[in-house]
Amino acid sequence: MQDLKIELNIIKERGEAKAIAKRDYRVALVKEILLLNRLSQLKYLESEIEVLKK
Repeated sequence: MQDLKIELNIIKERGEAKAIAKRDYRVALVKEILLLNRLSQLKYLESEIEVLKK
């Protein structure tokens, strides 16, 4: 019975670890998308500045 409880706890901990990893992955993905968005905005502003310089 004790072995079964230990096994269930291990399974539960694995599930929690997977959930945390998924959440962290999604957070990292969103941050990357936001950074790419900001980078494209900066590139756009650079091109606008070049146009204004002419």
